Amino acid sequence: KKIMKIVSDIDGVLIKDGRIIKGVEEKIKEIKKKKIPLMFITNGGGEMERERAERLRRILKTKDIKEEDIILSHTPYKEYVEEYKEKRIMVIGRNPEGDIEIMKHYGYKNVVTLEEMVEKMPYAIPYSGGGGQGRGYIPIEKLKEQEKIHAIFILQNPIDWNEATQIMCDLVQGNGRMIQEKNQTETIPVYMCNPDMVYGGQFNIPRLTQGAFVEGYKAIFKRLYPKKQCNIIACGKPTDITFKYATERLKTEEPKDVWMIEDNPEALRGAVKAGWNTILVKTGVYKQGITQLDYQPTFITENFAEAISKIVN
Repeated sequence: KKIMKIVSDIDGVLIKDGRIIKGVEEKIKEIKKKKIPLMFITNGGGEMERERAERLRRILKTKDIKEEDIILSHTPYKEYVEEYKEKRIMVIGRNPEGDIEIMKHYGYKNVVTLEEMVEKMPYAIPYSGGGGQGRGYIPIEKLKEQEKIHAIFILQNPIDWNEATQIMCDLVQGNGRMIQEKNQTETIPVYMCNPDMVYGGQFNIPRLTQGAFVEGYKAIFKRLYPKKQCNIIACGKPTDITFKYATERLKTEEPKDVWMIEDNPEALRGAVKAGWNTILVKTGVYKQGITQLDYQPTFITENFAEAISKIVN
């Protein structure tokens, strides 16, 4: 017997800025009652999978959401641990302590945050107000001796784009060191986990997110260093990396057994490419008559509740 599986986005489909969308709670109960496997793939992040599962259980008023049912934007970073396990990496997010905790939980052992870099080198961001010699201050003449950073991992769209862009440009052009040398052509990679330019929140115009930040960084880097390689490795929806990871988690051999519900047409592309059935809902980024579609989802519905009725019936 074929087992149907449902994969749902979270923000803009189930909740909006932390508030549950009408009709969702009842439909989650129906799915659970019918024992239909349900997985969540979100381009949100900045927390542990178990923390997101706990929040979802609370918001959706259900006990049946486990850590392994959640794929966050950065969950596929687990796939790169072998390459960087012992090597020093820099992480960018919004919660330095939490960001280190996430990366160490995944298995990375040598993690430094953007905030630590700025604290040790206040001269790198001269107008940030940091100024003085903070904890672990590194004099400019000692920069060459510092341990190389082998890659930059973005967990979340940073709050201070200027600070993050500056340090990223410095490190990438210097191949992992805050120095500039003649004939230095090698660069370090930047890993991003949310290619979305915007997300749908409570405000009626979609808000900028990580994809927009990285586009800005890329444009600046290429303008400053036209001869150097700007190497960005992306996971998160709609990338192949995330959908391959999800397919393995679902343990599904038949793509047409999977239904994906999503509010962002760009993110839904990955599901189309994976051969899944797709439903686009109108409660988030997608605005009928405004958003241009260059592919046809299986269905377009008003909301999650209507999407589930289409699938189940």
